Amino acid sequence: MAVSAMSRHVMIAEAAPRLPKTARVFVWGFPGSKGYYDGTKLDDFNSEKSFKDGFGFTHMNTVALNEALVHHWAANGMTIAGFNPGLISTGIRDPLHGGGCMGSIIEGLVKLFNPSVDAYAKAMLPLFVAPELVQTKGLLFHQDGSPIEGSPALDSATVEQWIDAAESLLARVPIAQ
Repeated sequence: MAVSAMSRHVMIAEAAPRLPKTARVFVWGFPGSKGYYDGTKLDDFNSEKSFKDGFGFTHMNTVALNEALVHHWAANGMTIAGFNPGLISTGIRDPLHGGGCMGSIIEGLVKLFNPSVDAYAKAMLPLFVAPELVQTKGLLFHQDGSPIEGSPALDSATVEQWIDAAESLLARVPIAQ
């Protein structure tokens, strides 16, 4: 949680008062992933009660917070968008599959069904300056640059529960000023 969604939460919260009104903020992290919300545990936000592996509900909690950040800050007037990169072959999964022959097979399959890093960048770069981001704050985009709907489970009250959970976790950590 700390290196994923919580780092985004802290950076956005700290930067928000300093950003000019024309600033655009982008959050990567699988927002709009349909069905993921059922796999979350807001009552075990930081996986301290029932951690079993590094990808189960722990990952889904970070996904939910990432999307909640987009909705929360958009509701507060920030020009912010969420990006769901899907799977892009970058080597980031090497620690999971161990690289080598098995890694080559897995990453080869990822490349078959997903855009390359260059194709992904080509689809994303125009979105950074798109006027739609200013007109409709809180948009979410798929790996091909098409808009995607947010999770219906993240209504405004639930978004604030996720933000409150992040704030509660943050309050437990002494931060040097």
